[in-house]
Amino acid sequence: MALHDLLVEICGRIGWRWDRLYRAFVDCLWPAAPEWSRLVMDRETARLISELPFPQMHAIEISGDKWREFGFASYRSLNYPEYDLCSGPYQLQCCDIILVEQVLEHVLWPNRALHNLFEKLRPGG
Repeated sequence: MALHDLLVEICGRIGWRWDRLYRAFVDCLWPAAPEWSRLVMDRETARLISELPFPQMHAIEISGDKWREFGFASYRSLNYPEYDLCSGPYQLQCCDIILVEQVLEHVLWPNRALHNLFEKLRPGG
């Protein structure tokens, strides 16, 4: 029996509580390669932002901090549950750009979330 199969068998017998430990162990033995779709998305996002006057822009990133060091005039990361996209805007017209990567597919009301995000943008943002 391969080590991986043995670990699967042990986790199956012990239960869900050991799933996190198992995943950490497997990740150490067989680290996952970066997802190609995320690599392309990050490259294209950086290219698009670079075409903007980003050093003068005030940015908000929803549920992440990947773009913290990009060079925006100001940057803030908002995360759930402290900030709920569907509950309303954090502040009105408080930023020039909002970065929302792979978040909207997880919210209950994406149209409401987009409306709230739009309300946060300054004119021209």
